[in-house]
Formats: sequence, structure tokens, C-alpha cells
Amino acid sequence: MAASRGVEVCHNRLHFKVCPGRVYCNEAVTGKISQGLKRVEGQVRGIQKMVDDDRYCVDVLLQLRAAKAALHRLEGLVLREHIAGCVVEAIESGDPVERQEKIGELIETVSKITG
Repeated sequence: MAASRGVEVCHNRLHFKVCPGRVYCNEAVTGKISQGLKRVEGQVRGIQKMVDDDRYCVDVLLQLRAAKAALHRLEGLVLREHIAGCVVEAIESGDPVERQEKIGELIETVSKITG
């Protein structure tokens, strides 16, 4: 398995690396994440064209909000997968230090993305 910047090759397929040292090999989820990011990328290119074309600012704002909402949905998907995989794994490990570290990390992360 080769690794680079949060992505690993597993059976010649790319998979989203959820936690350090662990690859979440769920092709349906990684496909949704990848597809969603490509969609947002297209939205951002469209917004840039709107700005270049001097489109009405309210139209630009609405498109910015739509791109932001799409990223928010992807953020929720990644967070759910992290909880279902890494956090549950730490809790079930029986190691109280690992459990507390993962729960603390989760609380800090949720605080950052909601505040």
C-alpha cells in the first residue's frame, strides 16, 4: 500500500484516509466525497466566471451560499464516517487513554467546525 497526503492506494483504488494509520475502505463513501468535491469545484469555477462576467452581486452571493452548503454536507459525511469508524473503534478498544484522546479530539473538532 502506498501513501501520500491523506490518501492511500488499496487494491489499486484510492480511498479516503480517515485516521492516521487507518484507511477507511468504503468505496461508496469515498465515491460520494469525491463526487461532492468535484461538484463544489465546478460550482466555484462557475462563481469565478460570474465574477469575471461582472454578474449581479446577489446572484454571486446565492451561488457562494450553495457552494458553502455543499461543503457543509460533505463535512457532515466525513464527520459521520470518522465517528462510526475511528471513534467507535477507540471506544471498543478498551484502552481508556485511546478512548479519551479520541473523544477529546472529536469534541475539539466539532467545536471548530460549528463555531
